[in-house]
Amino acid sequence: MICRKKRLPIVLTVLFFVGVLLVVTIQLKDRVFGSRRANILAHLQSTGTCQSCDLKNLDLKDLDLRKIDLSQANLSGANLDGANLHKAILSGADLSGANLHKAILSGADLSKANLSRAYLQKAYLGGANLSGGDLIKVDLTRADLTEANLSRTNLSRANLYKATLYKASLVRANLTQADLTLAHFVDADLRFADLSGVDLTVANIQSTVLSDAVFCQTKMPGGILSNASCD
Repeated sequence: MICRKKRLPIVLTVLFFVGVLLVVTIQLKDRVFGSRRANILAHLQSTGTCQSCDLKNLDLKDLDLRKIDLSQANLSGANLDGANLHKAILSGADLSGANLHKAILSGADLSKANLSRAYLQKAYLGGANLSGGDLIKVDLTRADLTEANLSRTNLSRANLYKATLYKASLVRANLTQADLTLAHFVDADLRFADLSGVDLTVANIQSTVLSDAVFCQTKMPGGILSNASCD
């Protein structure tokens, strides 16, 4: 039987080697991801396209990706904080959980893209096409969506706090239980939009088109609860 005094040096030796192994593993991982990022960026810069590429969890912060073609790409969890994606093609791309804080997406094609749980605080999406997209629980706090196309998008439980949607199209959009606090909908088109469970008392809906919209447990301006569309 090994006495306790002899056990201690053995345990310390094992812990030392485990620590060394962890450090080496982390360094190798960083090198691999760094090399992968460099290769992908080189490819993007030389070709301007990366259709269906796997860019999951990649750090693309502050990059200039204007007019890049990333259609059908996997960008879930990617860091695109401050990235310039002006007129980029992201149709059908998976951007779920991606960080797009202050990203520039003006004129970008995000049709049928998955932006569920993505972070787009203070992002600029003026004139962007998000039609048919999945934006469940997306965070669009203070985002600028002026003249953006959000028709047939699923914005259920989305955060649109102080978002600007001036002249935006939200025809047949699903806005159930979305946070529209201080959202700016002036001259927006919400025909046939589902506004169930929404509070419009502090949203700016001046000159907004609401014909045929769905109202169920909807708080209208003035505090009146509308159940006009409830089954």
